Amino acid sequence: MSAAEQLQPTPEAQEPVTVTMRVVPADPDHFAGNPGLKMGVPFFLKSDVTGLMENRMYYTGEHTDVFEFRRWFRKGMVYEPIGRADAVLFRYDKDLQTDNTPATNGD
Repeated sequence: MSAAEQLQPTPEAQEPVTVTMRVVPADPDHFAGNPGLKMGVPFFLKSDVTGLMENRMYYTGEHTDVFEFRRWFRKGMVYEPIGRADAVLFRYDKDLQTDNTPATNGD
């Protein structure tokens, strides 16, 4: 069997999966580059009209209009996924509580 054949997903793996991601209002420092925006930073947009989160993730890049991005920030529309360390430590390390402090014996 070739390497390409080994990487083919099984029929079960092709079923749609729902993913839930927690996001928080974006921190401007996470997007600040020198000069302009850092490239490849993921973000979500929340509508300033409906208050609903758009159902897609964006990434900063050469195509990103910096002036429009700043306007979104000022209006509180830019959200970012919870940091990897926050999510991973809480989810997988049973010795840590939600605030990443050591858990007591009584949990």
